[in-house]
Amino acid sequence: MAVLYVDEAGEEGFKDTSSEWFVLGGALHTNADLSGCINTYEAFKAKQPNKDYFFHFAKRQHDERIAFISAMSKAPYQAMAVMFHKPSIQKPENFQKKYYLYFYALRFLLERATKWAEQTAKEPVHLMLSSRKGLSDENLRGYFDKIKYSPFIKQDNIVWNHFIHDKVHVHANKDYRGLQVADCIASSVFKAVEVSEWQTLESRYVIDLKPLFVREPYKSFEQTAIYWPSVPFALYQDRLGWRL
Repeated sequence: MAVLYVDEAGEEGFKDTSSEWFVLGGALHTNADLSGCINTYEAFKAKQPNKDYFFHFAKRQHDERIAFISAMSKAPYQAMAVMFHKPSIQKPENFQKKYYLYFYALRFLLERATKWAEQTAKEPVHLMLSSRKGLSDENLRGYFDKIKYSPFIKQDNIVWNHFIHDKVHVHANKDYRGLQVADCIASSVFKAVEVSEWQTLESRYVIDLKPLFVREPYKSFEQTAIYWPSVPFALYQDRLGWRL
């Protein structure tokens, strides 16, 4: 059984003070890769003085982020991300309700994860999400049932026979190494596209993570590893594309 760990960066809201971008990051590994993922993380953790150490991107300094990425980019994870440029969304009123944008991004992420599982891993995907206030496995399962069975949902490309949609779990980020890797993936993409208060971008993180990202044969990196359904291509190239 493959496991897809998911975390986000940025905000879903559309207020003037909200982030310009919303990113959902995924860290996917097969059952066979589990021990390699654990060993890589534990080797990094062993260098930390605190035995209860866990990596949280927002709370770490630049050098520690680089060191973590350097270590985990060699682990047998498959990274993927979905990014939304919220000002480019044509109907923002469709995403005003809580978690609507999150669920929509998760759908795209699962399309890629289940396709990879079908073609490469040959095993179904189990979903593990970083906890958010009010988010439960019950409402997630309800959302997936709606996608799968509703006659009004169009262009559903999730490979359902490779997704264990009736057993979704939500846990605190600190409880699972894979969630911490997903946090790093989402935050690294976010830092490369969200302009800081100093009017700067930081692309070093996502560049260093590039070996971890999924890439299908004969397709470009941006076609398969990072999906941007609401982002004009010129803006993607300006913020991220040329660096990768």
